[in-house]
Amino acid sequence: MNNPRELEQALTCIFPENQDTAAPAEDYVLEEAAPGVEYGVDACMDKDRFRMILLRKKLLTPPPARQAIGYLSVNPREDETQRLLWERAAAYLTETTALLGLKNCLLHADLMITENSIFAIELSARPSGHNLHNLFTPLATGIDMAEQYIRSQCNMDYTYEPAKTEKLLIHYFNLEQCRIKTIPQASQLRLPQGITLKAWNCRITPGDYMQKVTTGHSLMGRGYFILQSAPPRPSASETTETNLINAAHHILTQFETE
Repeated sequence: MNNPRELEQALTCIFPENQDTAAPAEDYVLEEAAPGVEYGVDACMDKDRFRMILLRKKLLTPPPARQAIGYLSVNPREDETQRLLWERAAAYLTETTALLGLKNCLLHADLMITENSIFAIELSARPSGHNLHNLFTPLATGIDMAEQYIRSQCNMDYTYEPAKTEKLLIHYFNLEQCRIKTIPQASQLRLPQGITLKAWNCRITPGDYMQKVTTGHSLMGRGYFILQSAPPRPSASETTETNLINAAHHILTQFETE
């Protein structure tokens, strides 16, 4: 947004004029927009040493809401681009956590990353929510960070080092402005070749009306699904990320709506 008029229009999208004028249930923060691609981080401070467990690329709705509707795991062993991205994020957070003096805690961070810079949207001494640290990260890395943290504090053997990182996508049911007629069963889903369903938790029921997705509150209660992609063939033109995103969109089309 470049002027007050654009800000007013953006706020109208979030809070339509015809809705109740009472204060919204969820707080909003107005801040400068940072350029780049947004990523989430699951990490920890092992004593005073920063250890990154998983880097997640966010799938977002358009501005102004920019609500996360999915996360793709970044595999630093996939190619040179992913390795350098991982190393840049880890180096930035290593320096940042040292300056803050953080020790012996789990970490969650949101970063905006460009070719030349990294901007921290959030850095907090807590695990991530939205079925990430407790489900998505263990599936992608084999590391249950909460369990390993407890083991570390109890003088038991522990590790925060993933042996490998699977290419996974967690996606939420971002259907919008429609009423649900029928819901596909996990066993009946038509999945593209090379895509595996790792988890399915749909809390939507027939007859539910899907409001526009503007906040986490408007989306997270609907549930989620997790997909895994097989490595692409050397001759394939599409990447694993593209395959996973296309597969998620294909699943959402299998809901019958009106």
